[in-house]
Amino acid sequence: MCGRFALHATIEEIVAHFSLKESFSMRPRYNIAPTQTIPIMLHNHRGVSFSRWAFLPRWAKAVNGAIPQGYINARSETLMEKPAFSDAFKSQRCIIPISGYYEWKALQGKKQPFYISSRDNAVMGIAGICSVWQESAWEKIMTCAIITKPAVADFVKIHDRMPMILQPHNYNSWLNPKENLLNLEKLLADETLPVLQAFPVSLHVNSPHNDSAVCIKPL
Repeated sequence: MCGRFALHATIEEIVAHFSLKESFSMRPRYNIAPTQTIPIMLHNHRGVSFSRWAFLPRWAKAVNGAIPQGYINARSETLMEKPAFSDAFKSQRCIIPISGYYEWKALQGKKQPFYISSRDNAVMGIAGICSVWQESAWEKIMTCAIITKPAVADFVKIHDRMPMILQPHNYNSWLNPKENLLNLEKLLADETLPVLQAFPVSLHVNSPHNDSAVCIKPL
């Protein structure tokens, strides 16, 4: 599960890393929570779009006039099997830029948050799926979910799942709506990772109302 992440890279770093043709505006974020608006990259690769982090398939119905809860994560192993995700996996993939993400580990009867990021603090691209959910003829909402996979190496000691971190040379393949599905499945099975670091952080991150650099400060 990936339920919180941070994106505090500069706009210039993000534009350069993803070879974007257009800039955008966003303040540094240190504690992004589900249902909040996040930047994503789509297949046109020109710039970023903004999406609600809580995926809704097109056929999802409103609940008492409200937006449904949605899915924040989608398991890589069952993308083709789940009706909610299969269409998006085939043709509506996105990349979600992150600086790092949080997981909680049970220690001495308490849940200790850890922050996991690249060792050089570079921005990373996470595999995602997206969908335009239309509640009415005049209201459309872009929604997305982070794809997760079984944790590898020492990170399984923190949590049994982790987000699917894409290698930069795979960005174009992931975003290509016509990419062969067998190639995509091989890509999802790739266990190559950037050099990551993980360290405990304060319980400050437990509240989504706290959104400052204190959240990623090592204990």
